[in-house]
Amino acid sequence: MIYLEKSLLMSCFCIGVFTITRGGMILHPIRLYWNKFLNCILPESTARYIAKPFFECPPCMASVWGGSLYLFVYGNSLMEGIICIIICSLFNKILSGYVE
Repeated sequence: MIYLEKSLLMSCFCIGVFTITRGGMILHPIRLYWNKFLNCILPESTARYIAKPFFECPPCMASVWGGSLYLFVYGNSLMEGIICIIICSLFNKILSGYVE
């Protein structure tokens, strides 16, 4: 049960980051700058692939944003963290249908 609670908190954080960096939202310029930066240093296909876990794909965002949140808030067990990230990715997939 504790995994679900932690994963739901991580998922809400990821969906929040995804929503606030979409077009017309307050942090959208950060997303544009990040994509522009990646396109300058990497080929376009690679840049799109790397941008997904940061701002583009909610299930993919569980690895970066959910993992970071787990590390800074809980950070006590690597195996528990991996399980929570997997569950968070599932929650993000479900919730992204309602956000998009």
